[in-house]
Amino acid sequence: MKNMIRISGCFVAIIYSLLAGSLDAQVAVAPGGAGAPAGTGVNGANNAGGDAIGLGCGGGGGSWWGGTGGAGKYGGGGGGAGGYFSLGAINWAGGDGGQGVVVIAYYNGASFVSSVVLISGTAVTVGSGITSAKVWAIGGGGGAGGSTENDGTAGGGGGAGGVAYVSRAVSPGNAISYSLGSGGRAGHGSSNSATSGGSTSATIAGTTIYAYGGSPGQINSLATAAGGTFSGGDGGANGGTGCGSTGDDGGGGGGAIGGANGTHNGNDGGTGANSIDVSGLFTVCSSASNPAAPGFTSFTPTAGLTGTTVTITGSNFSGLSNVLFGGFSATSMSLVSSTEISAVVSSAAVTGSVSLVLSHVTLSKPIYFFTAPVAPAIDSFSPTSASEGDLVTISGNKFLGVTSVSFGGTAALSFSVHSDFQIVATVGAGTSGSVSVTSSSGTGTKAGFTWVPSIPADPASVTASSNPICNGFSTVLTANGSDGTVYWYTGNCGGTQVSTGITFTISPATTTTYYARNYNNSQFSTGCASLEITVGQPSYFAMAPTVSELQATGSGIKWYAAASQGAPLSTSVQLVGGNHYYATQTINGCESATRIDVTASVDPTPCKPTGSPAQSFSAGASVANLSASGSNIRWYLASSGGPALPSSTLLVNGTHYWASQTIDCTESATRWEVTVTLN
Repeated sequence: MKNMIRISGCFVAIIYSLLAGSLDAQVAVAPGGAGAPAGTGVNGANNAGGDAIGLGCGGGGGSWWGGTGGAGKYGGGGGGAGGYFSLGAINWAGGDGGQGVVVIAYYNGASFVSSVVLISGTAVTVGSGITSAKVWAIGGGGGAGGSTENDGTAGGGGGAGGVAYVSRAVSPGNAISYSLGSGGRAGHGSSNSATSGGSTSATIAGTTIYAYGGSPGQINSLATAAGGTFSGGDGGANGGTGCGSTGDDGGGGGGAIGGANGTHNGNDGGTGANSIDVSGLFTVCSSASNPAAPGFTSFTPTAGLTGTTVTITGSNFSGLSNVLFGGFSATSMSLVSSTEISAVVSSAAVTGSVSLVLSHVTLSKPIYFFTAPVAPAIDSFSPTSASEGDLVTISGNKFLGVTSVSFGGTAALSFSVHSDFQIVATVGAGTSGSVSVTSSSGTGTKAGFTWVPSIPADPASVTASSNPICNGFSTVLTANGSDGTVYWYTGNCGGTQVSTGITFTISPATTTTYYARNYNNSQFSTGCASLEITVGQPSYFAMAPTVSELQATGSGIKWYAAASQGAPLSTSVQLVGGNHYYATQTINGCESATRIDVTASVDPTPCKPTGSPAQSFSAGASVANLSASGSNIRWYLASSGGPALPSSTLLVNGTHYWASQTIDCTESATRWEVTVTLN
């Protein structure tokens, strides 16, 4: 008697007689497991093929408008991708094949003890009370073929993994080692082919069995895409092939145990053969606890450029190894949590589905519209010739997002993106060449820009440390508002060059006009700033001395023009050089009867300066340290003649120095003497 129980989309036969202890009978096997339902609907709604849930099941085929195939579970082949729609060559993913699995049933004599489904690891140890074990190895399912929208066919389903079996006597402590075949990866579009499932092996009591992986389904083509073929193990039953499809449904995956094909809409994988003992296999499988299936809910944004960060939401995300946009790996990805993934679109991406490569399954969801980067383009710019600081208006397209602007390879001083079609930039120092604008999508250039060195501005003014000056004296000229190098001229602007630099010390003999001109960027300023320096010449017409300046010793001094007689002279009467002047004194109202004779010597130059005749300094002192009271002091090494000493001249111990003063451009004819002592 047989009881039939449907578990998670797969028909599993529980053989009553097996449970009663007749475990070695050769029996027919119920269907290898239906694929999960195919997706339905259009425009991206409910269009993915469902994943298989029970062991040994094939995944469902995807539907029209890019339904991605469902994944197989433990040996089942994945479903195919969706069919044709008229949006162009957009890539759809197939479903992954289920990974390989090893199933072990333990016995004590003829009595069944326990079973285990191995989906990870490499070995187990036989426990106490065990005398024999049955081992089934199931190869990984082949990945389903991908699909694009450029023809009307869907991808083929992946082939199921083969099954091998052995029964051996064992003892407690013996090791049963194994290697699990990986599930084949799904194809994506027409450029990324699906892969075969990996082989599963198991070794017990010195005997090794092999169950080969199912082959992949074909990508879609103008002909019907074939499903993957099976590959059995040692004496084992063959897995069912997948099925290609024309139109809206992808090929369904092959069942893990079965000789028949999966159908295009993901129906049963087929019934098994009688060539091996599979008694107890599905009893064990039906009690297996499958991991919680991951879910792919949504992603945002649904369109963007290179570098766009896409947030993917779902459930039970684990074992993330890759994220693909249109079949091409993301630049970077991050598993934020078990319900969220963050990934960055790479420059290789194309429009297509978003796929998550997880531990046992690839989940895909349409559709990410990848907008290929478009570099900015320059149509024109005005003016075509400009100098540093000038504004240039650039016209074109795709200017939003521009991050740099250059003229002749030199960055603009600044720029402003007014719209997607216009940029206004300030020219910096540079060279002639092309105008370039750059964004994350590329660089647009246009030749024909001429960089014109800017003409320096005229100096603002010229000032002097003193003006007018006396002949033989100096003054310092300063050019205010310099730009580059200042050139100095006499005669006219650009006349006779006499110096360069912002300041210029002059000592002209006559009144002279000086011109300052800026030189920068290999060009002179248009004009000059100028200043006339007035030079005063010695007049020797100083104010004549008066009677008040005559000197005599006594009381109540009066001055007369004769030795006797006459009235006293007013103190304001001007003296005449060489004339005799006579002085009396008055004491107690009585004026002297005789007068002293004084001859006047009138010098037309100023008097000599005054001060301390002996001055002491530390070693290293200079003429600038000497002190005298007067105006425009000059120092000499002689009482008359010789050149004036520069202020930087070092003083010599015990040396005599003479000082003159100059008033109204007339220098004193006599000099005042100072003796220097250096400590």
